[in-house]
Amino acid sequence: MITFSHDCPYCKKKNVAFEVGDFGMREQRHSDKDVIAILGTCNNCGGGIVTNVNTSRFRGYRQSESERIQHILEKHHGEKYSLEEILPRREFVFYPQPAKPEIPEYLPRDLEHAFVEAEDLYCLVEENKFIKQAGNSYRAIIELALSKLDNNSQDKNLNQRINQLAEQGKLSPSMKDFAHRIRTLGNGASHALLEFSPQDLEDIRLFTRLFLIYAFTLPAMIPKVES
Repeated sequence: MITFSHDCPYCKKKNVAFEVGDFGMREQRHSDKDVIAILGTCNNCGGGIVTNVNTSRFRGYRQSESERIQHILEKHHGEKYSLEEILPRREFVFYPQPAKPEIPEYLPRDLEHAFVEAEDLYCLVEENKFIKQAGNSYRAIIELALSKLDNNSQDKNLNQRINQLAEQGKLSPSMKDFAHRIRTLGNGASHALLEFSPQDLEDIRLFTRLFLIYAFTLPAMIPKVES
């Protein structure tokens, strides 16, 4: 058995154990090196990741590095190794890599910070844990974003603020629909008795990002016309 620890891009478990399940080796042309592609599977969800390792075919007194590693990968059954033990002093890059949040540009600092926190919480979602907390964080972003578009600082519920901003022409019909969709989905995330599914979380995350792009990113990209 050959194992290593890594953050799983599928179930999002942090530092979970992976087990090497298979490998493939091919010579690099016009070189004295081989490329070994190593497949590992997550012990929690079974998802597979791959890393490519360059090894040398140069023979010393006994066998080359490529031959040594190939032998261990083929004959490891019944023995226990760590990948770092077989390939010391290596930096492994595994694919697929965990998704990195795409932060819309030109957001006010506090809004950008809130979006980064929501994305960090989204990355912690696993096996139906933290789904509502993540969904509620995106709803809070819309509340903050709308408060920045509203010149009236008076406290209002989210439904009222959306409708008033639309009436004032500060929200287009499509942005109004986005905001109400996020509000509706957010209600499910913020109330214990309402259902909020993983697909609801994906939807509210997408709608929130699109709303921020329409409300802040695109207007900032348009050159100002000099009078």
